[in-house]
Amino acid sequence: MTRKLCLVLGVLSVCFSTNSIHSQKNKVLVIEKGEEFVLGKKNLIAGKLIVKGDFRVSEKNDCHVQLSELVIDGGTFRVGTTKEAYHKNLTITIAKGINVKNGGSIRIHGSTKNNSNLRDYDTMDSLGSNTADTNIKFMAGNENPASFYAENAGELTISGAAFIGLGSSNNPAVHIVGTTLKSNFLRNCVFQKSGGIDLQLDNTAMVIENNLFLSYNGTSVHCSGSGYGANNIFRDNTIHNHSDKDIFAVVFNNPYQTFINNKVFVNGKASGIGFLSRSYVGPGKKMTKNADFVFDGNSVINYSHTDKTATKIGVLIEDFSDMKIWKTSRNSINGFDIGAKLKKNNLLISDYRFINNVIGCIPGAVYIQDSSFEFIKKEPKVNSQALLISSAYGKAAPKINGVKIKNYSTGIHFKGKISPDNYFETIDFENTNTLSFEKLHKESIINDKDGSLIHKKDGQKAAHHHQMGHAMPHGHHGPAKTTKGYLLYTKESFLFTANSTPIHTGHDSIYGTTQANIGSLTISTGFGLSDPVHEHDGQLNTISLYHPFKANRLTKRKPANRHRFLLAANETYELELGKEEMQFYDIGLEWEAASNKPILIKVPYQHNSVAAIRSFGSLIPSSDNLHALHQKNISSYFWNQEEQMVYLKLVPQKNLEELVVYSPSVLTEIKVGNGKVPVSIRTDVNKNTIVFNYQVPNGLPSKLELLDYYGNTVETLFEGYSQPKNEVYIDLKKYDVKNSVFRYALTVDEKVHRGPIHAY
Repeated sequence: MTRKLCLVLGVLSVCFSTNSIHSQKNKVLVIEKGEEFVLGKKNLIAGKLIVKGDFRVSEKNDCHVQLSELVIDGGTFRVGTTKEAYHKNLTITIAKGINVKNGGSIRIHGSTKNNSNLRDYDTMDSLGSNTADTNIKFMAGNENPASFYAENAGELTISGAAFIGLGSSNNPAVHIVGTTLKSNFLRNCVFQKSGGIDLQLDNTAMVIENNLFLSYNGTSVHCSGSGYGANNIFRDNTIHNHSDKDIFAVVFNNPYQTFINNKVFVNGKASGIGFLSRSYVGPGKKMTKNADFVFDGNSVINYSHTDKTATKIGVLIEDFSDMKIWKTSRNSINGFDIGAKLKKNNLLISDYRFINNVIGCIPGAVYIQDSSFEFIKKEPKVNSQALLISSAYGKAAPKINGVKIKNYSTGIHFKGKISPDNYFETIDFENTNTLSFEKLHKESIINDKDGSLIHKKDGQKAAHHHQMGHAMPHGHHGPAKTTKGYLLYTKESFLFTANSTPIHTGHDSIYGTTQANIGSLTISTGFGLSDPVHEHDGQLNTISLYHPFKANRLTKRKPANRHRFLLAANETYELELGKEEMQFYDIGLEWEAASNKPILIKVPYQHNSVAAIRSFGSLIPSSDNLHALHQKNISSYFWNQEEQMVYLKLVPQKNLEELVVYSPSVLTEIKVGNGKVPVSIRTDVNKNTIVFNYQVPNGLPSKLELLDYYGNTVETLFEGYSQPKNEVYIDLKKYDVKNSVFRYALTVDEKVHRGPIHAY
C-alpha cells in the first residue's frame, strides 16, 4: 500500500491511489487517531475499514465505497457539511454492517433531488421512481443482510441519505442506542426494502424529521425495544407500511416521546401506531427531566382492506401504570377496523377526527372532548359503532364531552359492566341510531349528564335492533326533557325503584332517573379511628348491601378502607358485613345527595351500646322506635338491641351527611407481636367519666393520651410500665366534649390504638 502524507492546515492527510485501494479487498484498513483520510477517487474497495481518525469524502467525483464492514471507532465519518451539502453521488455498499462505537461520529449531509418535501407522497403508488431519490445511499451487499448499529455515539447528524436493503428479521436496518445529544438528527432520509425493522431507537434523544419509510417486512419505527427512552422528537415523517405481518407500523415501548405532524399509511395486515407497555421499564437512563408524552397533529390511514384475517387498529395506547395526565390532540384516524383502542387511565384526547372506522374508538376510561366520528358515505356502514363502551377491554368508564357522530349504524354501544364514574355530555348524532345495549351488567350505570343521549334532536334517526344488541329509539318510552342529567341502568340495578322510568324495553331493558334522585353512600370501618369518618385504620374485606324492594344484593370483596355505592334516595338498604367486619365497633357513613333526599340503612351491630357522632363533633339524636325514625326529617338512628341492628336515617343538609356509629362501651384488643392486649373502654354517664381497662404483658411499656381533633396531645393520662391490670379514668367535665371531638391514643410496645371520646 502506498501512502501519501501531506500536512493540510495542521491535519495529517492520508490518501490511497485507486489501484492500491482495489488491492485491499480482503484487507483491514485503519485510519488512526489524528489522521485524516480524504476520498478523492471514484472507488474504495476494501475488507474492513476502521475509522479512529477522520474520514472525509471530497466533492470531486461520484464515489462508490464497497466494504465488508465499516467500524467508526471513536473517529469521524464525514460527507458534506451543514452549510454545504454534498452534491455528487455516493454509494456505500456494506456486506456485514456498520458499527459506530466509543464516541464515534457520522456527519452526513446529502441533498435530496426531487423529493425535498417527502410528505407529498400519500400512497406507495404515487412514489413511483422517486423512491430513495437521494444522492447518498447505504446499500446491503449480496452476502448477508447488513445493518447500521450505533451505540453511545458522539455526533449522529445524517440528512439526505437512503438506507436500502439493510437489516433482517433479527436486526433492524438502523439501530441507535444511548445517543442523547439533542443536536443529533436523521433528516430527509429514506428507508427502503429493509429486511425487518427500519429504525429502532433505545434510550436515545434525537430528532427524526421529514424522513420517508417504505416498509414491507416489519415495523417502520420502534422506540424502544429496551423499554427505555429519552424523548426523541419525530416530526413531519411519512411512513408507508405494507407488511403482511400482524404488527404496528410504529411502536413505542416507552411513551415519553414527541410524535407530531407525521403521516402513517398502512396496508396488508399492519396496524398504525402502538404505545405498548410490554417492555416498559421506566424513564431512560439518560432521560431529560422534562420528558413528556406528546402525540399531536398526526394522520393514521389504512388505505387498503385487502387482508381481512387481522383486526387492524389505528392507534393503541396501553396502560403504563403512570399517574401522569397525558394529553393528545388534533390526530386523524381513517379506515381501520378499530380506530383507537385506549387503555391508559388519565388520558385526555381532544380535537380528534375518526373517519370511516368500523368501530371508531374503544375508550376505556379516558377523557374525550371536541372530537368527531364520521363515515363519509351517507348510508351508515352495517354494524358500525362510533364508540364501543365495553368492560371486555378493561375498565369502561369514559368521560366524553362535545362529540359529533355521523352516518354510523350505532352511535354508542354499551356492553358488560359500565363503571359508574363515567359521563356523557353534549353528544350530537346525525343520521345515526343513537344507543344500543348488550348484556349490560346489573352494576352498570350510564351518566347522561345533560340528557343528550336520550333526547331526540332534529336529524337523528330512530334506532333499530341490530345483531350486537338492542338499540334505543329516541322518543319512544323516553322521559320528558329536563335540564338535569339522567342515569341509565338495568332493571336489576340497585338504582331501580318503582319510580324508575323505562327508557328501552326488550331483552336488555334500560331504565332511568334524574340525578337528583340518586346519591352516593361511602362506608368505612376499622379497629379505631384516627379521624372520625375519614381515616379509618381497619380494612373491609367483604361488604354487601341488600335491597329489600329488589331482593337484590350487591357485594364487594376487594380489600379497602372505603367502599362507595351509588343508590336511589328515599329507599331502605341493609348493610351486611363479613365475620371479621362484625367485630368492628366504628362504622363511618357518608351520604352525598340532594338536600333533604334521605336514605335508610340497617347496620348490624354486636356491641352493647350505640352512639352516633358527626365528624365535627355533634351527636346524632336517637329515636325511640322505628316509626319515630321514619317520621323525622333530620338524621337520626334507632338501636334495636334485641336484633343487634342499628337503623340509620341519613338526611343530607347542603348535599352531605357524614357520621360515625360507635359504641361508648367497647371490648377490643391490640395485637402485640404474637399476643393480644385486651382493651375495655366504658363510659359512665352518671359520673361523667370514661374508664380504660387494659392488660399488658409484664415488661412492656404503655402510654395513654388524650388528643384533640387535630391529633395534638391534650393530656398524657398514663406513661410507663403498666401493672398487670391498668385502669385509667378520663374526667369528661374538664373538656368541652359536647362541642368538639376528642380522641384517645393507647400505645403498647409501639402499637397504637385510636378511637373517639364522646359520651353524650
